[in-house]
This record gives sequence, structure tokens and C-alpha cells, in this order.
Amino acid sequence: MTNYRPYSHQVRHESESSSLFTKVFLWMFVGLLISGITAYSIANSGAVLSNGLLIGLNIGLVVYTFIICFTISRITSPVAYFYFITYTALEGIVLSIIFRAYELPDIYSAFFIAAGVFAVAAIYGFVTKKDLSSWGSILTILLIGLLIALIVDIFVNNSLYSFVVSAVAILIFVAVTAYDIYKIKNHSNSYKLNENENVCAIFYALEIYLDFLNIFLHVLRLKSSSD
Repeated sequence: MTNYRPYSHQVRHESESSSLFTKVFLWMFVGLLISGITAYSIANSGAVLSNGLLIGLNIGLVVYTFIICFTISRITSPVAYFYFITYTALEGIVLSIIFRAYELPDIYSAFFIAAGVFAVAAIYGFVTKKDLSSWGSILTILLIGLLIALIVDIFVNNSLYSFVVSAVAILIFVAVTAYDIYKIKNHSNSYKLNENENVCAIFYALEIYLDFLNIFLHVLRLKSSSD
């Protein structure tokens, strides 16, 4: 009987991973749907968001992200669902401005391009045999550098600079996506955040939701700066 235990453990691990992946991508889809509907509804309502309100919402989302990260290990499923739904709805309010800044065909094409890029990165993160755990610290440094570059972009207002920053940002978030998918795949081994799988699914769904959103927004900026 002992000869079959490793195989039994592997089957159980694969079953758990499959269940987690299903929940993660389902919630990611729900989040994108909530954000999309919210953004489109506000854009078509005639409501005008002031710069002060948008800045406040963005700061609030950053604070909200930290709250989620610091409490994820001890919250229950209903609280996690509330976090995720409210976060993606607030993000949708901020995203409503893209419907005023860009034409619908550009938004649709950027979305499908981002979906393709995201899918390739996710597949790589899932099938790779390499150990990507060391990517974490490198990607953190790159994201900090990207944040600084984006702040500079606000003041530089140069189309070539914006193009380069957006292109680099897409590459960074492709790597982040692969890394995050790798983390999910290895969740049961070394990335436990909470004993509740539903809570973990929400946390991971928020991560890859933000990965996709950043790829999408930078593809949209890239198309705009290249016109």
C-alpha cells in the first residue's frame, strides 16, 4: 500500500490546485465584470468626476489594498467577498474616465490584446518547470522603478517617453502575471495565506485582476502614444 501513497498525494494536490484555480479565475472574471459594468454605467450617466475625486479614489484603493493584504490571514469568506466586490466596484469608478479619453474600438482592441498577452504569461507560469520563487524581490524593485517612471511621466508629458514606459510596464506585468500564477500553482506547498481556500482564492483573484488591468491600461496607453 505504501507504494501508492506518493501517487495518491499527487492526485490530491492536483485536485486541490484545480479547485483553487477554478475559484481564482471565476472571481477574476466577476471582478472584471463588476469594474466594466460600473465604468460603462458611470461614463454613460453623464456624471463628471473631478480630478480631486479621482485622486482620492486612487489613494483610497492603495490604502484598501494594504488593508486586504494585512488582514487576509484572519478574515472569513464573507468579508473577503465584500473586500473584493467593493474594491472592483471602486476601481470601476476610476476606470470610467477611459470611456471619455478613448474611442470604444481602441478600448475593445486593447482589451483583447491584453487578454492574449495575459493568457500567454499565465500559461507560462502554470507549465514552467523553473523555480520562479526568486522573482519576487526582483519584480518588487522593478515595480518601484516603474512607479517612479510613471510619476515622472506626469510631468514630462513626452509621447516617446510615455511609449517606452508603457512598453516596459507591459513586460514587467507579464512577468508579474507568470509569477503570480506560479504562486497559485504552488499554493498548497509554500504560499498558504489562510486555511480557508475561498479567502485565498479571493486574494489571488485580486492579484491577477490587477495584473490584467495593468496590462490592459498600458496597452491602451501604448496605442494612444503611438497614434
